[in-house]
This record gives sequence, C-alpha cells and structure tokens, in this order.
Amino acid sequence: MDESPYRHVPVTSERWAKEDSYPTISPVRSDWRKVSAIGAVALRLEEDDALQTRVFFRLHPDENVTSNLIRDFLHQVRLQLDGQMTVLWDRASVHTANRIERFFERFDRMDEIRLPTACPGLNPCEGVWDWSKLNDMGNVTPRGFEELISRTRSSLTKLQHRDHIHRWCYH
Repeated sequence: MDESPYRHVPVTSERWAKEDSYPTISPVRSDWRKVSAIGAVALRLEEDDALQTRVFFRLHPDENVTSNLIRDFLHQVRLQLDGQMTVLWDRASVHTANRIERFFERFDRMDEIRLPTACPGLNPCEGVWDWSKLNDMGNVTPRGFEELISRTRSSLTKLQHRDHIHRWCYH
C-alpha cells in the first residue's frame, strides 16, 4: 500500500527537440492543486502456484492523505478480500498513527510489515504510480483540475484490468 500525489506539472517520459537545444514542456497554467491517491496491490499465491493480483485505489482531490483516509481505505480493501492479509508499506507517519495501530489490533486477519525508510523499490505499489504517471499521463498537461481528476481516475482504472502490469509492479 502507498500514497502518491498527481499534479498539473507533467511527468516527462520522452522529449524531442532540435539538435543543441533542450526540450521543455510547460504547464498550461500554474496550479498547485493536487489529487492525492491511495493505492494497494493485492497479491495471492494460489495452490497451483498461480499468482492472482488486484489493484485498489481511492482518489482524494484537494486533500492530504490522513490516517483517517488510510483507515477507511484499509477497511474497504478488507471487505473486498478474503483470508489473512499482510499490508506492506513504508514508515510514513500516517501509517504509524494510533488509529492505524488500533485498526490492526481490531482485525486479527490483518498484519503489517513496515519497509525500511527510503526503499521505494521494495513496495509493489510504487510500480502502480510509475506506470500510471509515465505511460498514461507522461508528457500530458491537464487543462484544468477536473481533467486532472478524470485522467488520474482513468489511468488507475485502466491499470486495474491489466494483470501483466500488476505482476510487473510485484517483480
């Protein structure tokens, strides 16, 4: 599980320019509003060693991610998945808040593993953000905040239906 902001400033994936010049991509307008995304990649190894995957996300326009939003998201995921679950995430302060600790105490079938600080390569959800921002939203500057929300939702929804990308995020 992880969180990531989406902003108007484009993530550049490829840039072309005339020889001896540096390409630039300018935002249509200067806007510091963001769409905060909370996401999770669910992995389950079946008895026949087949890997089953699912991606979950929630968007929070113009909000910072708080421990309340994290708790609600964990509750949503808990209701949609069966069996024992282990949440793998970093040591961000919203993950270590008292209400999150109480949440894990309340539900026996949920455990957590906290990754070392500054190790994003160990979290499969980082792959979700990378794929979305570089492939679907790379070099794109939304014209307004509603378009930013729409493009973010569209990108993450598309990713939910692409199992090969889920596996890429895991590996």
